[in-house]
Amino acid sequence: MNIIIHKLFGDGKVLTTRASGLELYVEFEDGISRWVRVEDVRFGKISKQKDKILSKTQIKSTQQTSPLINKRFKPRKIIESLRLGIFPQDYIDSLTFGREGEIKKILDWLKNPEEGAMISYGDYGAGKTHFLEYIYFLALKENWAVSFVEIRPNETPLHKPKAIYEKIIDSFKYHKNKNFEMFLREIAGNPNSNLVNSHRHLNEMVRRIKNSMDFSFCWDWIKGKLNHSGISIKLPPISRYSTWANIICYILSGIGYAAKNVLDLKGFLILFDEAENIDASWYNNYQEQKGWNFFRGLILMTENNENLLNEDVMEHFSNTNKSKGAWGEKTNLQYCKQHLYRYIWKEECNVKTILTFTPNLWIFNREPLLSLDKLEIEHLKKEALQKVATKVADFYQAAYGFKSNKKVHLNLKQYNTRSYIKAIIEILDLIRFHPSKEIDELLS
Repeated sequence: MNIIIHKLFGDGKVLTTRASGLELYVEFEDGISRWVRVEDVRFGKISKQKDKILSKTQIKSTQQTSPLINKRFKPRKIIESLRLGIFPQDYIDSLTFGREGEIKKILDWLKNPEEGAMISYGDYGAGKTHFLEYIYFLALKENWAVSFVEIRPNETPLHKPKAIYEKIIDSFKYHKNKNFEMFLREIAGNPNSNLVNSHRHLNEMVRRIKNSMDFSFCWDWIKGKLNHSGISIKLPPISRYSTWANIICYILSGIGYAAKNVLDLKGFLILFDEAENIDASWYNNYQEQKGWNFFRGLILMTENNENLLNEDVMEHFSNTNKSKGAWGEKTNLQYCKQHLYRYIWKEECNVKTILTFTPNLWIFNREPLLSLDKLEIEHLKKEALQKVATKVADFYQAAYGFKSNKKVHLNLKQYNTRSYIKAIIEILDLIRFHPSKEIDELLS
C-alpha cells in the first residue's frame, strides 16, 4: 500500500485510484478519506518527527519564498481541492453558504441533553459530506470533542465494532488540534482524574500515564490497534469480535463522560458519513444482525437509555437472532458472554452522534432510526449558489491573478452543488486559457 504526503492533509495511505492513476483516494491521519490529485502529493515513508525543527538553511529558504507565491498558496489549495469535488477542511467556514437554518437546528440539538442521535439525509451531491465536515469544524469551535467516521462495507462495517472504534479514535479531536493521546494525558494530569477510577479501560491508561508506564503497546491497545483482545497483556478486553459491541460502547461512553466531567468539554460528538452502507444488501444475515446490534446499542447509549444500566443479562438461545449468547432482558441487545460490560458506563454519558444518509425508506422505517429526529440537507437554492459562484471566482482570481467579465448562464437544474462548483472552475479555466473565444463556443 503506497504512502503519500500531502501539503494540506498530511500523511496518508492510498486506497484506490481513478482517472488512469491521476487521482488518488487517500485515507489521511485525521481518519477522513479524500480524493486528491497525484501531482499534489509526494510518495515516501510517513514522517516520524512531525514537529521537526527547521534548520537555519531551511528557515532562510522559506523566508526568501516569493511573497506573491505565499499570497496565492492558500486560494490555489482551495481551488485545486474544489476542482476534485473536495471542500478543504481548513477553509470550510468560508465555503459554507445557504445553511443557516440547518446550522441553527444543529446548534439547538447540541444544547439539548435529551437528544443523543440525529439523522441528516439528502440526495447525492446535495452537500451532505460538506455539511458534516462543517459540523466537525463547528463542534470543535463550540468546545466539543469530535470524531468523523465513514462507514464502508469492507473496511468499517457496523458488524466490526472494533474497526469503527479505531476510526473514531484516529479522527478524535478537541480544542481544534488536540488528539486522543493528548486527551488521556490531560485527564491524567487533571485534579479530577479520580472521576474515571471505576472505568476499567480509561483508568488503566490514566494509571500507567501517571506512573510513566505508558509503553507503546498500551497506546496501541487503547486505540484498538492490537490484533488480540488485550487480556494476554493483562489489560481490559478490546476485541475484534462482532459480539463485543457492549465493550466498545462502554469505552465510548466513558470518553464522553470524561470529556465533560474531567476536561470541561461540552461532550463527545461522533459523526458518521455514508451511513446508508448499513443496508442489508451489503451483508449476510449474521453480519446484518451483529451490525444492527452494535448500531442499536450505540444509539441507545447516546440516548442515555436507563435499561442499559439495570437490565438483567441472560444466557440463552435467541429466536430472533437464531444463536446462543448473552442478551439484555429489556433491550434484547447481545453482550459478550465472557465480559458483561454495560453498553453505557454512567447514566449521562454526554455522547452524541449524527448519521448521514442518502434517502432510504427501508432503513428509516426501522427502529431505532424511525424515532430519531431527521434533518434534510437539500440542494442549495439559487441565491446561495450565486454566492458560492462569487466566492469561488474570488478565490480563483487570488490564485491565478485572473478575473473574467464574461457572464455565464448555467441551467441550475442540471447541477447538484458539487458539480456546479466544479463547472464554475472549469469555465474559468476555459476563459483563462482561451480569452479570444466566445462563451458559447467554449461551452459547445
